[in-house]
Amino acid sequence: FRGIGQFLIHKRRVISALEIRRDAPELTAVIFGNVAAAVCWRRGQLVLHGSAAAIGGGAVLLLGRADTGKSLLAAALALRGHGVLSDEVAAVSRGRLFPAGSALCLADDALDALGIDPRSLPPSRRWRIPKRLWREGPAPEPRPTPIAAVVCLKKGTPGGRNRMRRLEGDVAVEAILNQVFRRGMLAMLDSERGARREARALANAVPVVELTVA
Repeated sequence: FRGIGQFLIHKRRVISALEIRRDAPELTAVIFGNVAAAVCWRRGQLVLHGSAAAIGGGAVLLLGRADTGKSLLAAALALRGHGVLSDEVAAVSRGRLFPAGSALCLADDALDALGIDPRSLPPSRRWRIPKRLWREGPAPEPRPTPIAAVVCLKKGTPGGRNRMRRLEGDVAVEAILNQVFRRGMLAMLDSERGARREARALANAVPVVELTVA
């Protein structure tokens, strides 16, 4: 990662050669994003592009493409006392989520919407839109959390209504697989079949809904 550093995943260790200070927000984002995803892929877990929050003892996955409000919704839940389990990368195996830290990357307009002063937080310019690291709510416990629901976020039209609909069967499975983090890793690891099996088991076990946000 140019300007940040190089990372080598070797057996049970991650070795780094950094070009940036260790407390930089960009480094946190890379380690709990791409590096964590690579570790989880090698462990045979399904890695999804999303955030997650703990509600009632279960994990609610918030999946979606860039700028659909995953981190904003997770932050809103954190302000209501629900712990953030992960941001950007959600690693799933056998119906459980593996927490990856509680830091959220939020743009200034998202922070303003939450009533948080952006100026008090360190900026990170790794994204197309500058974002800042924010932590709030209870820290996640370092253990797998049973998944209770999957919410697939989708952009709606400005000024329209927020809409939610239940997804079933193959539609739910494809909605989950559409949010695989670094989809090319499935081909590299020859794990497309395993990912589909994991997604189908998840869709059969918990509610999968599509939330269209204006």
